[in-house]
Amino acid sequence: MLKKSSLAAKNVCALLAAAAALVGVNACGKGTPVAPSSAVLTLSANPIEIGYGEMAVLSLSALRSTGNPVNPGTEIVLTTTLGSVPNIVTTDERGLATAHLTAGQTAGTATITAASGGATAVTITVEIGETVGSLNLTGKPTRFKFTGGRSELRLFVLDRDGQPLSGASVFFSSTAGRLDSGGQAVPSNGQGEATDTLRLNKAEAALVAGGSVQVTARVVVGGVESTTSIDLPVDPAPAP
Repeated sequence: MLKKSSLAAKNVCALLAAAAALVGVNACGKGTPVAPSSAVLTLSANPIEIGYGEMAVLSLSALRSTGNPVNPGTEIVLTTTLGSVPNIVTTDERGLATAHLTAGQTAGTATITAASGGATAVTITVEIGETVGSLNLTGKPTRFKFTGGRSELRLFVLDRDGQPLSGASVFFSSTAGRLDSGGQAVPSNGQGEATDTLRLNKAEAALVAGGSVQVTARVVVGGVESTTSIDLPVDPAPAP
């Protein structure tokens, strides 16, 4: 009887183990699918340059090596080095998914990565932040007398679309003379304009007479710097 009881107990344990294994298999089968290692992921963004607070549309696809889509609902994990993206998106019956990259207030290059299961991850980059497209620096008058004087400096800051860029920090500097700004930041206005005044007294002008004063404008937008320079000639002193 003991032997029969022991055998029965072993059979029960075996049945319980098998049932537990079956439950585990079923649970795994009901899990969210991921891409197989042979799947090919693609990722694109539109546009590839966005301003602060703007969004770029991310388009994803996950196809099997045969060209057929992966299972509907396949999870694709997204990460970015700048801005924000949803952590996970799922594919439709065509193996496609969309998401948005939302820019914050930090300029730079966002590297977005898409990964799923054992498939090879893919990355793209999107430029974030207001970008300086062009700088136009002028002085009026465009030259100094040998006795000195002043020149009104005017810088126009345009973005990549040729539109005025306001709020840029402009730092003027010169190789001679004195600036009304003292070299402190001058913000560009709604027309993308920043102004300063360069003054040369007689002694300062005499030191560079017959040469020129170089004026530089350094523009900082979102931590990214751009510079431009002009030369303002100084008349030579008359012969004695």
